[in-house]
Amino acid sequence: MISANLIVLGLSLCFLGARATDPAEKPGSCPLDVDYPRCDSVNTTNPKNECRTDGDCKEDRKCCFSGCQNKCLLPLKDKLDSCRYYDASICIRVIALPSNCHTDEQCQGTDRCCCGCSRRCTSTGTVKSGFCPSKKSDNVAASEESLVKPFPKPKCQSDKDCSGLMKCCGGRCVTPIKEHAGFCPISNEEISCIISLDKPLCSTDADCKKNEKCCLSKSKNRLQCVPALKEKPGVCRVRQIFMKCLVPFPPGNCNSDRDCPGNKKCCYDMCQLNCRDV
Repeated sequence: MISANLIVLGLSLCFLGARATDPAEKPGSCPLDVDYPRCDSVNTTNPKNECRTDGDCKEDRKCCFSGCQNKCLLPLKDKLDSCRYYDASICIRVIALPSNCHTDEQCQGTDRCCCGCSRRCTSTGTVKSGFCPSKKSDNVAASEESLVKPFPKPKCQSDKDCSGLMKCCGGRCVTPIKEHAGFCPISNEEISCIISLDKPLCSTDADCKKNEKCCLSKSKNRLQCVPALKEKPGVCRVRQIFMKCLVPFPPGNCNSDRDCPGNKKCCYDMCQLNCRDV
């Protein structure tokens, strides 16, 4: 008869052998679970999991639980780019799904929780400071020949396609209208969330007094001139430090609120300054 000790030893060796073949966990943190879909809104009897461990995922993707199933997602990365503009006027003609996020930490990689009839995890883009110049009114006396000409091919898709401080406006790289100093009470990224029938009272900071900015109004869902803030609203959360920081501090991803997109603030995160939601 085989002794109990031999059985335990055999099981232990099998366990260690299985552990030895398991792929190592990949570095980085998984994004938080999304708001939608939830397990009560999908078929949970036979979830179609993409993976069981990080080893089932290609490149640096991790096996993360999201939307009631395991998916291969990029680990969280610095989110330093801006949400792309979305024309919210179309939202009155579509039936939007429930929002699938409320914070950037639910979005993989550098994606952020942006507006698009509802809040969705979407890719971001580089947005330089300044405003696009107002479009000139069309020439009513345009010839029939010019009306049938095809639209010129855009020379840029986003601000990153333009050199220096130039912005991509209407498919062309142009010198932007400078912004006034200070910050808006609400980031103008939120314009994409608003369906407003009210006519905007300004289009750029140039329409406002020197100490004002053209911002999305809290009380009115439209752009209007408001007093500029010296720093972004909100207070950085205090993170207790249990270790000594090297002096000088290692560089973070920001030096001031101006380096952070949207409503994010430049806050101390352990020993570094990083862009954080507040």
